[in-house]
Amino acid sequence: MKRFSVVLCWLIGLLAFFSVVSCPGNADGGNVPGNPSGGGEEGEPSGGGEPSGGGEPTGDIASSEGVSVLLSGLNSPVSLSAKINGSAVATGATWKIESQLNDGDLTLNGSSISASAYGAAVVSAQSNDGGKAFLAVACLPISKQVSDKCLVFASSKPFVLNTENRKKNWDGALQVSTDASTWVNWIETGENEDSFLTAVESSRIDGDNKNYYILVRGSGNTKMTGWIESESIFDLSAASGFSLNAKNADDGVVPVFCFGDIRTLLDYENVDDAEMAAGAFFKLFRGCSGLVNAPALPSPVLSKNCYQEMFVGNTPGRNPDNSINVMGMVDLFMVPPELPATTLAERCYDNMFACRISMEQAPELPATVLAEGCYVSMFGACVSLKYPPSLPATTLAPGCYSIMFNECIALDGIVKLPAPVSSPSEDDGCLDSMYYACDNLKLSETRTGDYQNEIVFPYASGMGVFMKTGGTFTGDPVAGRTYYTSNKVIM
Repeated sequence: MKRFSVVLCWLIGLLAFFSVVSCPGNADGGNVPGNPSGGGEEGEPSGGGEPSGGGEPTGDIASSEGVSVLLSGLNSPVSLSAKINGSAVATGATWKIESQLNDGDLTLNGSSISASAYGAAVVSAQSNDGGKAFLAVACLPISKQVSDKCLVFASSKPFVLNTENRKKNWDGALQVSTDASTWVNWIETGENEDSFLTAVESSRIDGDNKNYYILVRGSGNTKMTGWIESESIFDLSAASGFSLNAKNADDGVVPVFCFGDIRTLLDYENVDDAEMAAGAFFKLFRGCSGLVNAPALPSPVLSKNCYQEMFVGNTPGRNPDNSINVMGMVDLFMVPPELPATTLAERCYDNMFACRISMEQAPELPATVLAEGCYVSMFGACVSLKYPPSLPATTLAPGCYSIMFNECIALDGIVKLPAPVSSPSEDDGCLDSMYYACDNLKLSETRTGDYQNEIVFPYASGMGVFMKTGGTFTGDPVAGRTYYTSNKVIM
């Protein structure tokens, strides 16, 4: 289907928000706090034989290779490393703790971090040119044997986990634990249409009297939220992901960190061979305003729609001129995951981070082979995003970059695209509205004033590429022509 749904999306964007689907509204979560066991089968432990999570972690779990760093234990410093758009942060970068669950529990000395108490923090490294990298760092009272085989959710405030529709949407089984030792099946209780999941309440773990935890793992799952192949692009409401909310309404939006391999929700015993069906994690953390960081998404092989809308935030308000208004919004998401796949699948990253208004750094995108609609509105309305990532792909697909950065109003860089193996046609719409309403971007057909940085677009494929941007040129670039920008050119 040439041009995918891109032209239709482009027309919709002229009327309202430039996105294939809108971000969710602010929800109350609908949680019904219940037994911390999550309503398992008579609260019996399952998956036995695993060590207790309480007390000092065992084994060396220190890691600083990616964006999630687990310290091996209390008072065990780790030297951090980070990347900005694929390049290691240079010596002389400024390291800073942006936020943490409890002030003072984690401390920095240059790029070295240590924990005097269990907790988690967001750490940034800022280079001399203003680029920033973000890491999620934690010291957990949980053994490596346990943390390697589940997702760990942690907060300084009591919180509850449920699904948006309070239904079991996965196709296998999930187990939950609030003590890192006893596991119970998370199942619906009641009969027929009156059968619902009981919300899982967080709990303290032995050795940590400050924070609250919920652990989740799965088996026999191929998808988590009930994504259906036949759903219209305008009616994707049948799928329902997790909700993470404060147990006490007066606490408002509470920060929740998440650590672990997302594939442990599919098959915690055999993550490398876990089957990821189409739409596997569609909308999984949709509208979870308190989620601070993403779990690891290490799979090198993707399925269609697998991460679509996975972290999409809540819908911003609108000013009278239809520009974005984020006044009063709270969104704590700052640390996106690494995305190592080099060959993409249809719509795999569609709207993945749309409306995450606090996210300043995009993940590196190393893919060289794209698929239809793979990056559609991936960063739509990410109003704090400063620089786009490099886009090294040379094998393109219809709609691949369509509305990728729509309404990223702080964006200060334009990507220099490489020459493709085969040039796309105008009909493929590869660049349709790619930078729509990025009003901080400035492009000109002539070198003058602040427009000094050269950029050449190797192909023309799309309409409205620079519509509503802030420069003297707001049209569609001609292939091979040199343009000039006052923004940074991202190689």
